[in-house]
This record gives sequence, C-alpha cells and structure tokens, in this order.
Amino acid sequence: MMNIKRETILPPPSAKRVKEFESFHRVKLPMEFIDFINSSNGGRPNKLVIEADSEDRLIEQFLCLLDDPRNEAVHGQYEISVVIAQIEDRLTDDEEQIGTTLIPFAAIFGGDFLCMDFRQQKDDPSIVLWDHNESDELEPVTYSVADSMGAFLSML
Repeated sequence: MMNIKRETILPPPSAKRVKEFESFHRVKLPMEFIDFINSSNGGRPNKLVIEADSEDRLIEQFLCLLDDPRNEAVHGQYEISVVIAQIEDRLTDDEEQIGTTLIPFAAIFGGDFLCMDFRQQKDDPSIVLWDHNESDELEPVTYSVADSMGAFLSML
C-alpha cells in the first residue's frame, strides 16, 4: 500500500474505542479508514507527498486512535480526539452542530491536517486538506484532495 516506517506504527485501537469515538463525534467511520488505522495507527510515512490546492504537501504523520490517550505522553498529542479538542472551533462552520463533521487523520508539514469531511455525505466522507492559516473560528478553509477514503488510499 504505502511506505510507512513499521517501527512507528502503534497497536490498533480496540473495537470498543472505535465505537466510542464514533458515538462521541456522531459519525460512522468508513471501513477503509478503520482497516487503515488497524494496520497503520499513528505511523510516520517515508516521504509521502499529496497534492492539495495546486501545491505538494508532505504528510508528516498519520494520527492515531489510542485506547487511553490521557496516559500516552509521547503519542497523545497525535491522537485524533486530542487534535480535534485543540482546533474544534475552527473545524466547523455551525456553532449549533452536534458532533464533528471534519475529522483530522493526518498531520501535514506546517500545521495543516488531512480530514475526512462529513459535511456533504455522512456515509462516504470526502478527503480535504484543512488549512490552519486561513481557517478561523467557525470558518474552516479546506481544499479537496479525494472524493472518498478509498480514493485517497489508492493515491498513496
């Protein structure tokens, strides 16, 4: 599939953790993403570049799902829920919204994130690059990367 440094891959999250994440954020994660995180949880790729907004972007690290992120000092900062908590007011354009519609799953060099975008399709989210410099509270700025998680993974 792709060249991820094997020594950087964390154990997969438990099925219970995945269900808790989905319930808390009110999303159904695509099966392709669940398979990916089970095999590559938190992995760091060897120089992996994607194109977004007509620019090449370097994927620094895939985010992880940890069974207990509070007890993970080293990897906790790359846990998906922790990242969401840090930038959640810039990941939505609807302050009344319950749940999360942009779910980050990869850190891009320079502070941006690749996200699953559930705003248009709840069952099959598109993949977008969330731009941290241009985004503001309740004004996320995103650029299309792929039509689905499957399409994104096939690009790698």
